[in-house]
Amino acid sequence: YIATSGTTSDHKLIPRKQRHMIAQARAAVTHFRFTTADLGLLIMPLFHGHGMEQALTVPLLAGSGIVCPPVFEIRTFFENLARFRPTWYSAGFSHHSAILDAAGDYPKIVENNNLRYIRSGSGRLDPRVIVGLETTFGVPVIEGLGMSEVPCVTCNPLPPAKRKPGTVGIALDGNVEIMDDRGQLLGPNSEGQIVVRGSMVFEGYLEDPAATAAALVDGWYHNGDLGCLDDEGYL
Repeated sequence: YIATSGTTSDHKLIPRKQRHMIAQARAAVTHFRFTTADLGLLIMPLFHGHGMEQALTVPLLAGSGIVCPPVFEIRTFFENLARFRPTWYSAGFSHHSAILDAAGDYPKIVENNNLRYIRSGSGRLDPRVIVGLETTFGVPVIEGLGMSEVPCVTCNPLPPAKRKPGTVGIALDGNVEIMDDRGQLLGPNSEGQIVVRGSMVFEGYLEDPAATAAALVDGWYHNGDLGCLDDEGYL
């Protein structure tokens, strides 16, 4: 089970099934072009959806490696960059800020890093931190949108595809649309509620039929967030 964040109401429990986790992992393997040569550095805790479903399940499905330190500490993070030479890591906005603040203390490790990209999730990352990390490590920082009910809704692509600052990218799997209050799907550049359907979407909250009925309507998951899609499908 995964607990929702509780940002809009009380915490709810979500039974996560293997087919949901495998669906999102397969989509992410393709999106991030994982190979058996990749090696990740685990930062997020495994009781968190970001840690379990994004940072651990994805590389395992790809047959690539993952380094799992017992805790996240700035000193050991940079030591692990040098020792294991990971090709990527995924973290929350607070981790990224702490890493950027400390990077100047480890100039040789930063200069010789083996990263090909950095992934950010679990909340909005300050654009100044994005620029700082990209300048410091020389690799793209990829932002996306995920939630407990749908692990990875959208994500910006890796270069040479277009990354759009201020967006959370394009759909990884299934459908992402914008809907008005009457349940009608809206066209590009129209603001409304973000709705999602597809193989990643959960099937309901544990022992909470009322919340499930409110969230899942005609096959679409409604989480209450507002957004819009541009002409190229970026959210």
